[in-house]
Amino acid sequence: MRRTSASATATFAPEKPGIYELACEGGSARFAANLDPKEPDLRPLDTKLLLSTVQKARTGRRAGAGRRVGRRPATARERLENRQKLWRYLLLAVLVALAGEMFLAMRIGRV
Repeated sequence: MRRTSASATATFAPEKPGIYELACEGGSARFAANLDPKEPDLRPLDTKLLLSTVQKARTGRRAGAGRRVGRRPATARERLENRQKLWRYLLLAVLVALAGEMFLAMRIGRV
């Protein structure tokens, strides 16, 4: 790291990836250096690669590795919650009323 006393510039060349903190008289700032270029890639993963990774993690478990995840029967509370679809219709009615109010406000405002 090279620091110049006359100006507020500093040069730093990190050799390892990581998060570094620069502390100055006015405060401090954190920055990441030398990140893996594949890390910020947002493209979808290959399905086969994802499944192989999950299978490796599943076989690496200790106790309960043979346990399977299946569909469990719905409880009475879950069945009750699934039947409550009224909120969708109420939301739609509120949106229609809001659109109607806006239309009327435009018509009345012009007169």
